[in-house]
Amino acid sequence: MRIEHSQTALLQHPMLGEIRLYANPRGITRLGFSLPAASADRNSASRIVSAPESLAQVCRELLDYLSGQRVQFSLQPDWQSLGGFQARVLEATWRVPYGDVLTYGQLASQLGSSGAARAVGAALANNPMPLIIPCHRVIGADGSLHGFSAPGGLRTKAWLLKLEGHILRPGDPPRLVKEKDGNFS
Repeated sequence: MRIEHSQTALLQHPMLGEIRLYANPRGITRLGFSLPAASADRNSASRIVSAPESLAQVCRELLDYLSGQRVQFSLQPDWQSLGGFQARVLEATWRVPYGDVLTYGQLASQLGSSGAARAVGAALANNPMPLIIPCHRVIGADGSLHGFSAPGGLRTKAWLLKLEGHILRPGDPPRLVKEKDGNFS
């Protein structure tokens, strides 16, 4: 991806509504949602509304992911736009592979901050690049789904986890089903 200066792309998705992608020469800086999910046209096709050529591939990858046809992005977040503990949390979350989940506590332990599950949750609540940095892959210790800032909130988080092959048990909040080996499916 070669970006000369700050650029923006706009995508349309039937579940998420309008998605704005922001980038600079170092990488993706932000992914935001322009319309609430309730306003999204469920019958519309996923499409790129506008994108400079330098962001066209990134946009195609994002739409491919949302249609279940891509498991990994070639794009890079701009880590310089982040700082401190939040940057460490987001970088660790970015490395959680497609189809895997971690609990907030497991992520805190990976960062050498056992007992900081709530701080991890707070850092993820302010994720400037949901979908790109897959905070939907972080769940409660009991398999329950907690906060998600994208349109549709937990419903969207559950939809993304199903897209990645997880089995969810209905409830409030929904929970991932544990396999016999104790891992969440």
